[in-house]
Order: sequence, then structure tokens, then C-alpha cells
Amino acid sequence: MVFCRRSTKPLIQTWRGFVRERHLVPLSEAIRKMTSLPAQREHLADRGLLKPGFYADITVFNPATVKDMSTHQRPDARSTGIEDVLVNGQLEFAHGRLTGKAAGRPLHGRGWTGAGRSRTQPPGEVSCASAG
Repeated sequence: MVFCRRSTKPLIQTWRGFVRERHLVPLSEAIRKMTSLPAQREHLADRGLLKPGFYADITVFNPATVKDMSTHQRPDARSTGIEDVLVNGQLEFAHGRLTGKAAGRPLHGRGWTGAGRSRTQPPGEVSCASAG
């Protein structure tokens, strides 16, 4: 997997700037905009909410300490304040360490055709250049 700062840095920066520092967006609304709203917009069934029968994609974090640590020199540096991450109900990141589980899979909205993916690029793998 290729790490790209553009895939996570904007979420952390938005969180820090609008929620924690300036108090412009309530915590609940910020979480909705990062979870259920994109799932609904992309028509991803059974995702984005914590409900019985839905896939359990959960990030446990400390809102007071979340901070992006990546730089151009260290794009793979992990953010601080992220405690645990569950993907499809499986614990993939626990107490600051990867667990070795790989429960995720690429998700595509109903309009996805696979166009724009290079022939050498595996399905679901997004290069930094195309992450836009």
C-alpha cells in the first residue's frame, strides 16, 4: 500500500481547525460528515452508521489529542490520538499498533466503472497521484 498524506491529513486538519480549535462545527456533525454522509452520498448500503446488521467500521480516538504527524519526508507517519480501528468488526489497529488483520475491501459507489485505473494497479489501490 502506498501512503499518501492527502488521504488522511485533510480529515485531521478539518477536525483540529473546525471542531477542536475554532468550535465552528459540533463534534457530532463532524463525525456525521466523515461517516454516514459520505456513505449515503455514495449509496453504500449498510455502512456509515452504528446499527445492527451494518458493517462495523469504527475509529476510537481521543478528540483532545488527534494530530496529523505526516510530512512530505515522512508521509507514512501515523497520526496521534487514534486508539483503535475496527474494519468490518475486526480490530485492525489496537493501542497504536497494527494487529495483522486485513478485514477491509475496496468500496465503490453505484456509478463506479473501474475507469481511470492503470493496468498495473490492483483493483481498489489508489495511487497518491490519482487520489486528487
